[in-house]
Amino acid sequence: MTIENISVEWEKRRASGGIKLATQIFFLPLLVGSCGILTSLWLWRAVKMEAQTHIETKINLAAQTLKNEVQASLEARIVTLRQMANRWQTQGQPNRREWKAAAQTYLDVYPNCQILQWVDTSFLPRWTISREGIADPDRKLHEQLLAAKDSKRQDIMVFPSLSPQGSKQLWIYVPLSSEQRQYGFLFAAFTAEGLFKTRSNKDLVPQYGLSVFDGNTEIFSRNKEDSQNADVWGKEITVPLDGVTLRSRLWPSSQLLTEERSQLPESLLTMGILMSGSLTLAVYSIQKAGRQAKQVEVAKFTLYQQISEREQAETALQQYVQTIDLANEAIIIRDLDDLVAYWNTGAENLYGWKKQEVVGKYIHTFLKTIFPQPLEEILEICLREGHWEGELIDTKRNGKQIPVASSWTLQRDKNGNPLSILEINKDISERKQILEALRQSEERFRFAIFYAPLPLIIYAEDGEIVTVNQAWTELSGYRQEDIPTIADWTEKAYGERKQLVKADIDRLYNINSQLAEGEYVITASNGSQRIWEFSSVPLGQLPDGRRLVMSMAVDITDRKQVQSVLQQSSAQIRQKATELEAALQELQNTQAQLIQSEKMSSLGQLVAGVAHEINNPVNFIYGNIAYAREYAEDLLRLVQIYQEEYPYPKERIAEEIEAIDLEFMMADLPKVLASMKVGSERIREIVQSLRHFSRLDESERKEVDIHEGIDSTLMILQNRLKDKPDRVGIQVIKEYGKLPLVECYAGQLNQVFMNLLTNAIDALEESNKRRSDREIQANPNTITIRTEIVCCQKSAASGNPPLFPSSSTEEEEKRESDKKELRTDKVVIRIADNGPGITEEVRKRLFDPFFTTKPIGKGTGLGLSISYQIVVEKHGGKLECYSQPGLGSEFAIEIPLRQPKMS
Repeated sequence: MTIENISVEWEKRRASGGIKLATQIFFLPLLVGSCGILTSLWLWRAVKMEAQTHIETKINLAAQTLKNEVQASLEARIVTLRQMANRWQTQGQPNRREWKAAAQTYLDVYPNCQILQWVDTSFLPRWTISREGIADPDRKLHEQLLAAKDSKRQDIMVFPSLSPQGSKQLWIYVPLSSEQRQYGFLFAAFTAEGLFKTRSNKDLVPQYGLSVFDGNTEIFSRNKEDSQNADVWGKEITVPLDGVTLRSRLWPSSQLLTEERSQLPESLLTMGILMSGSLTLAVYSIQKAGRQAKQVEVAKFTLYQQISEREQAETALQQYVQTIDLANEAIIIRDLDDLVAYWNTGAENLYGWKKQEVVGKYIHTFLKTIFPQPLEEILEICLREGHWEGELIDTKRNGKQIPVASSWTLQRDKNGNPLSILEINKDISERKQILEALRQSEERFRFAIFYAPLPLIIYAEDGEIVTVNQAWTELSGYRQEDIPTIADWTEKAYGERKQLVKADIDRLYNINSQLAEGEYVITASNGSQRIWEFSSVPLGQLPDGRRLVMSMAVDITDRKQVQSVLQQSSAQIRQKATELEAALQELQNTQAQLIQSEKMSSLGQLVAGVAHEINNPVNFIYGNIAYAREYAEDLLRLVQIYQEEYPYPKERIAEEIEAIDLEFMMADLPKVLASMKVGSERIREIVQSLRHFSRLDESERKEVDIHEGIDSTLMILQNRLKDKPDRVGIQVIKEYGKLPLVECYAGQLNQVFMNLLTNAIDALEESNKRRSDREIQANPNTITIRTEIVCCQKSAASGNPPLFPSSSTEEEEKRESDKKELRTDKVVIRIADNGPGITEEVRKRLFDPFFTTKPIGKGTGLGLSISYQIVVEKHGGKLECYSQPGLGSEFAIEIPLRQPKMS
């Protein structure tokens, strides 16, 4: 057939059915294009819905985070205010300085706190701390808010309000009371904006816009430039804040939406539209070419056009497939018989099989998928609902099993019949490993806590007891279900003391990595009283922000009982020694008071009387200690024989032996008796020294041993001579000559020794206050006591020279006159120290009555005056002083060996 014939035939057909052809020319391309566009729109919508679901999930999480953070932020501020109020309730109202210090600290910790006031019950602000440029609320503002809350003034109150400057704020009132009487409120004003920021002044959920309303009044907003997103993505939540409920609206910023939106839906839609348009144009071109060409040429041309358009469609489809191949997820298309029709590059990278190895094959023969439920049920859900999501376990080419998050979408043909399943898989191995590692770590921690040998308890800041271990239940008798909260534990274990213990527990949440310890008496479930020693450390925070504390307990009840028994036993054994030590201490205190007041005459009578009264019981104790020790040794020896003969006593005897710690008692009792003997011997020596010192039974002249009187005086002053933690001791150097018995008034002469030695000690102690430790070590304190006989041709001036010769011409003339006096044998006692010395002006007045260089209350100025009278007037002797500043002082006592007979 020629081209001309074809053309003629075509024109005939065209003329007979022009309208029908025109309809067919336009209907078929539109049908093909519409089907392509609908398929592309369906794929676009499916992927778009998944992306939208992801963004909505993030918005919900951000809204919940905002709610939790705002509640925690306000709660932290209210808790701190409540703690300040509680502290003042227990310690009393603070003074202005304490108030300012506490209030300033609070403003430093919470930057969005603008004002802190103490408001009394008449609404009048008493004390105020505010930030610079912030006006203080007056009485009228407080009264307007609190007047409507008369019945709730015992509770914490929160009000949205406007500051005097017009800024939007939250006002908080915390009642203050003392002894069941309210005396005001602790008022704090916070900027509304500050509640939606972190402690470091950063925005909460910073990538979201935010508007906060109290009723219909907007009190805070940010990111208004992105408010157009609020109509589509806005999420409204309510935030209850202690009596006030704020309505918040949250929406994502344009930047966040840009970051979270996937490009895959737009790519799918674009490629689908391009492919649909190409198919439409191809069909339309084919029909148009067939209408215009001759039959043969039209057939050839139509065939050529179909091939060309098909190649273009394949090119568009190839571009579409390449776009899908670029996705990181594994995208698989399989028919209803589970034969693989499409396998993208992401699937190759994830599983290891190339496309040509799996297309047309049964998918489960090589992936070996493990389903969370039977495959038939999953397919039924997918066919019924059009999609399915869940977690699967697939096997890679190397045999390794991996968990994947799988999303199945049912694809249908143009008639709505199921055609294939689009499966998108994402490897979640890393996330699973992290979750498993976290689970194992928590499991190990819980195992270690539960089986720890000591009682352990972990509790949260809101009072919830997270866990108690096995040892805790065994020792206290309480299981976790018995004490779900700290309030239940304190109620059952502490009874009336629960409030005090609860306050101690509340302080543990702020110990900041430190160790807190304490002892408490608890009541076990069986009613027994136990003593537990607690050690507490912080454990960080829970995901919701609550702080955790772990407390470990040690039951020290038995140890306390043993200590109590030992203390009682020791107290009984040492009771007599304690009484003697108390009597000795009382005697020493009485002696020091008498010496200090210079009433030496009364001292002798008192000391002698006390010594006499103590002497008898001391002798009684001393004499019976030997018998007590002998009896104790006999009893201990009997006990030892009993143990050797009966090594396995009855249970009651064994328990008593363990209770009294018999082995320790057998070892310690002889030591106690020995220490009592040493103590009683020491007391006898002191009593004897007191008797020698007082010489009450020798008030008349009598021949005595001078050295014995000096030693008795040194014995009494031993407490001031020996080393002590707060002062350096004084060394006493004795250079005694060979003296016969000396006729004298022994008691009065001992008073002279006491006065001179006391003055020497005072001078050395005063000098040490002006010297460093190095100077004291280089030149230690010493008192030198020297005695000698001066024959009838000698005197105190002509005997051994004094340690510090006088520079006074008067003294030299005096010694020359002494040589001319009637010569008799005399005794010289020299008492010298290496102290600071005294000046010539002071030395001349030393023996004047009431003259003293000591501070008021420490000396009367009578000691040396009385000593001078005793030596010169009573004994017919001499008392002289030799001293130079910086070289110490020496006192020389010279008395006759024999006193002249009294007429």
